[in-house]
Amino acid sequence: MNQISNDTLNGQPATSEPLAQNPVDNCLGWKAWLKASRPTFFVATLVPLFLGFFAAIKFEDVWRPGLFVAILVACFLVQLATNLCNDLFDYAQGVDTDKNIGGSRVIQEGSISPKEIKIAIFFCYLIAFILAIFIVQGSKILWAMVAFAALSSFFYVCPPIKYGHKGLGEVFVFVNMGLIMTVGCHIALTGRFDPRVISLALPVSFMVAGILYFQSLPEIETDSAAGKRTLAVIMGKPRAILLQFLLWPLVWLLTINLWCSNLLAWPAWLVLLTLPIHWLVIHRIRRTQNWLDLDKSGYLIRLMYLLIGMFIIFGLSKLETSLLSSPVPVETQVPLVIKMAPAPKTIPTPAKSEIDSELNQSEPKNDATINPQESVPTDSSPSQTSEPKINEPEIIAPQSNPAAPSPPLTPESTDQSPAEPESTNASPSQPDEELVTRNQLGLTHSQFSS
Repeated sequence: MNQISNDTLNGQPATSEPLAQNPVDNCLGWKAWLKASRPTFFVATLVPLFLGFFAAIKFEDVWRPGLFVAILVACFLVQLATNLCNDLFDYAQGVDTDKNIGGSRVIQEGSISPKEIKIAIFFCYLIAFILAIFIVQGSKILWAMVAFAALSSFFYVCPPIKYGHKGLGEVFVFVNMGLIMTVGCHIALTGRFDPRVISLALPVSFMVAGILYFQSLPEIETDSAAGKRTLAVIMGKPRAILLQFLLWPLVWLLTINLWCSNLLAWPAWLVLLTLPIHWLVIHRIRRTQNWLDLDKSGYLIRLMYLLIGMFIIFGLSKLETSLLSSPVPVETQVPLVIKMAPAPKTIPTPAKSEIDSELNQSEPKNDATINPQESVPTDSSPSQTSEPKINEPEIIAPQSNPAAPSPPLTPESTDQSPAEPESTNASPSQPDEELVTRNQLGLTHSQFSS
């Protein structure tokens, strides 16, 4: 196997490529490619995609598993291409050497040659692009997301941009593997943008950035010596520990805030179960003498990420559908309060005997039979002006039952006119109500007596 040239160690491309010792067993073996793909980091892709998938089901009632599988495969291929680009360009620039632990180290070990890595990168992007044509289906916003994510994955450590060497790796991972994956998956499945998905994606974005950030802590000294200025290198060890300490409590607060906003159900509180894991990681960072040993604690960060991601998805699936009727979190419903109008003021009315005497004085002397159809005077009738006008709600007089016997006549009523037949539902103790009813209908005493 050819040795790495001095030009490669100084940051220049290698003049000759190391060849695999056994092309059959190593280059074409699945173990070498499995190691190069770094499968333990694929969990970073699973959580945001499944979150977008369940958001499409919960918010829009959309179930498209076939399209989701295509999205899943395309994102896995892009992440695989990103990992291979990281191995290739860090090797070519002399960042990943025998003194550090970065990358999969398949090139340094001679398991896979740089030429084979380049071919694998090409086919990963090609297949992902073909799947993107089927997934995007002409959406401009999705094409913009796909283009930004593809370029970001390639230029992570690739010259001339190589933003991963300038302290921007965590920022681009926050955007790509948090926001774009979650929101883009939801848009691809539903065809519409929902701002609530951004709120769901925020804690996931911070967690994915936290995975990359912790992976840079063990190499803080070797990266600084190789000229790779990661965020941890820029901040220094004391501030790097402080950021690691504050990052995951921020994730807990964002998740509980989703519960307060009616975007997650009660499983959101389960994120606090990861507190002992976080305490263990901080304890190891403060006690370690050799920061390279922190690489053995990376699985704890990925475990926290997986558990919190599962709690968020579980909380979304348990959310009541009644709380999802609007694109913004609905407020807690309160009982409906109906304000009743104030009761009308009671108008004092004279006694019945006085009204009857006034009616007898105004009664016409002609005893001719009055036509019932002409008995109700119009608004222009002179008799209507003599009656008191009451601005009360209209009261419909109950119909009288012809089969009911008439009440007995008292000596006082025989001197005047026959008593008015009462309804079966009327009570003799309510003369004022009867009088108001008669006045509203415009019927005189003489008309009832006829």
